[in-house]
Amino acid sequence: MTTVTLNVSPVVVNVVTDALLIVLALVWIWLTRTLSTLEVKRDLRLGRKVFSFERIGSYEYFEKGRSKLTYLQARDMLERNDVRRFHVHTAFSVVAFLFTLALVSLHALIDYGLDFGTNTSLDGSVAPYQVLTFAPNSEVNALLRDYDRMVRSDEFCYQGLTENEDVICRRLGISVDDVLRRNLRETMNFGHVIFQAATLTTFDAIDHMEFDYVPMYVGSDASKDSEVCKMKAQYSALDFDGTLEFENGEACEQQGTYLRSLTIDLRVRSVENAVLGTQSHSLEEVLTKLDISGSIRYRSFASTKDEFQLRTLVDVTPVSAPTGATPEGVQVAEVRVNSGIAYASGGQQLLRITDLGRRRDGVAVDSEFSLSRKSFKRDGAVCLDEERFDMDVKLMFRGNECGEIIQTAHLDRCDVVQGESFVDESGWVKTEFGVHRGRLELLFSEGEGCGAVVRERYGGQLQPGSKAAFVMGLQFEVICVRSEDTSDKFDCVYGLDTATRRSGNWTTASIPDNEEALNGLQLISLKSDISWVSVEAIGSDPVIVEEVFNNMQEALALHYPDVQWYTNRVAMRGRVLGALVHFPIMSVLSLVSTQLEQASRNLLLANRDEVAIIRAEYIAGLFALLSICALFAVLVALRFLQEKRIMRRAGYAMRVPTTTTEWINSALSPNLRGGKQDGEYFEW
Repeated sequence: MTTVTLNVSPVVVNVVTDALLIVLALVWIWLTRTLSTLEVKRDLRLGRKVFSFERIGSYEYFEKGRSKLTYLQARDMLERNDVRRFHVHTAFSVVAFLFTLALVSLHALIDYGLDFGTNTSLDGSVAPYQVLTFAPNSEVNALLRDYDRMVRSDEFCYQGLTENEDVICRRLGISVDDVLRRNLRETMNFGHVIFQAATLTTFDAIDHMEFDYVPMYVGSDASKDSEVCKMKAQYSALDFDGTLEFENGEACEQQGTYLRSLTIDLRVRSVENAVLGTQSHSLEEVLTKLDISGSIRYRSFASTKDEFQLRTLVDVTPVSAPTGATPEGVQVAEVRVNSGIAYASGGQQLLRITDLGRRRDGVAVDSEFSLSRKSFKRDGAVCLDEERFDMDVKLMFRGNECGEIIQTAHLDRCDVVQGESFVDESGWVKTEFGVHRGRLELLFSEGEGCGAVVRERYGGQLQPGSKAAFVMGLQFEVICVRSEDTSDKFDCVYGLDTATRRSGNWTTASIPDNEEALNGLQLISLKSDISWVSVEAIGSDPVIVEEVFNNMQEALALHYPDVQWYTNRVAMRGRVLGALVHFPIMSVLSLVSTQLEQASRNLLLANRDEVAIIRAEYIAGLFALLSICALFAVLVALRFLQEKRIMRRAGYAMRVPTTTTEWINSALSPNLRGGKQDGEYFEW
C-alpha cells in the first residue's frame, strides 16, 4: 500500500486538511448555486417552465422538480419537449445529489487515510547506557567445585559443621544444596533467556542468524509438491518470530528447522530482580564455615534499548548459495538485524556461535574425527544406574592422534539389548548386552592439538580478526557384556561404531573371509559421533577473551556432568526462534553467561518526532474530491460564458433571485408592482 510520510506534525496536517475540506465544501455550494441560477436564467429567457428553483445538488432540487413534473403531467400542461426536458433534469438532479453524497463520504475517507507515526533520527547527543562485556570470572568454577564437594557428597553430617547430626543436619545439607543449585542456575541464565524469547525483539540481542529448514507442501492439490514452497523474503520487518512466509499463498509448512549460526550483540543489560539472604541463622553459620555465599541473586537480562534509539529492523531472506553442502530438500535462510543502536565510540561486541559441521556438510557430525578404542572390566550388572563415566581415550583425526580425553562424561541411560556373541565351542549364542548412552563436551583453543586441526579445517567459516575457540560435542555409547571367564565381571568397550563379541573379545565390523555377513543381533551399532561448534568473540580484547575461554574450558573439563544438568534440553528449551540448536551450543551460551559483566557505554541518542502518514485512502479521496469540484467548475464556467455571450448579443442583463428572501424582496419591489421596466435590465 502506497504511503507518504510528511515530516510535519499530524495536528498541522489534520487542521490544514479540515480547512481545505471546508473551503471545498463552500466552493461546491457556490458552484451548484451558480449553476442553478444559470439554469433558471436560460429557462426564463427561453420562456420554458423551470424544473426547480432549489439549488442543484440538494435533495430539494430533485424532490420539488419531480413534484412539479407529476403535477403538470396530471393536468396535461406539458408539451412533449417539456416532458423530455424534465426527465433530463430529473436524471441530472439525481447525479448531482449523488455527487453531493460522494463528497460527504470522501470526507470520511480522507480522515481515515490520515495517520500519524514517529520519525526517529540521531541528533548527535550522547548518554551512557548499561551493556554487557566479557569479563573473566572464576565464580562459576568455585560454585561447581562446591556443588561437587557438597551435593555429590554423602558425608555432610560428618564434617563437624553443626552440633546436630540427626534430622536437623540432613535438613541443613538439603538447604546448602538448594543454595548452590539456585546460584548456579542464575549465573547460567543468559542462554535460558535467549531460548525463551518468543520473538526477536522480545530480547533484542540477535544480530544475525542462519538456519536451515525443510519446506513441506500440506495443501490438498495432489499435483503439487514441496517444489512450490518458495520462501517469501521480508525486508525492514519490525519483528520475527521464526515462522517463514511462502510466496503465492501456498499451503506450506516449515519443518525440520536447525540453527547453523548465531551472532549475538552484547547490547543487553543485566537485571538483578532480587538479592535474598538465607533467612536462617544456623544455615548462615554453616555456609560461612564452608566459605559459600548465602546470597541468592535472581538474575535476568533485558534489552538496553529505549525510546531514544532507532527502531530495530529485520531482514529475513533466503540464501540461494549457502556455505557448504545441504541435504536434498533442505533450504537455508538468514536473519539480518539492524538494531538501530549507534555507539559514540568503538563498535559492536559480538558473540558468534557456529555449528561448523552443519554449515560445511549439512549435518553436525564430522566423520573425520573419531575416538580410539577403549575396553575395560567392571563389577555390577550389565546395566548400571550411573550418571558419571570416567573416560581415558585418544581423540583421532583421520586415524592420527590430535588430543586425548581424560575427563568425566555424563551417562544418560542404559538399554538392555538382546543379541548374540560367538563362542568357540557353541558358535553364536544368545547374549544380553547393556548399552549406555554418554555425552561429553570439551573446549579447545584454536592453537593447540585438535583445536589447530579444527581451525585449519573450518577456518573459512570464521570471521576475520575474531578470537575463537572450539567446543567438541561427543555422543558415544558404551557396550557391556558379562565376561565369559567369570560370572561377576563385565567386559565393556567404547569408541567403536559397531561391536561384535567373538571368543571373549570385542571386534569391529570386519568380517573374516568365507564367512557370512553378520546380522543385527551379532553386529551391534554404536554411537560415536563427534561434532564441532566454534565460539568467536568479535570486537573484544583478545587477552580478556582468552581468560574467558580458559574459565569455560575448566568448567567443561572438570565439571561437565554438573554443567550438563543445568544446560540439557530438560532444563532449557534448546531452540532459538523455533530453530533447534546442537547440544554444545546450550552449554556454550550458559557458560558465556558466567563470563559477562555490566559496563557503561555511550550511545548516540535519537529524537522522536511525530510525523503525518498519508495513506492511499487519503490520496484517493482528496483526488476524487478535487476532480468532482473541478468538473463542476468547468461546467459552470462554460454555462456562464454561454449565458454572458447570449446576454451581450441580446443587449440586456438578467438577475435571478437565488434564495427565498430574494424572491420575496423581488415580489415586493416597487418597480415590479408599478410595472416599470428598464430597457436594459430585467429583474425576475
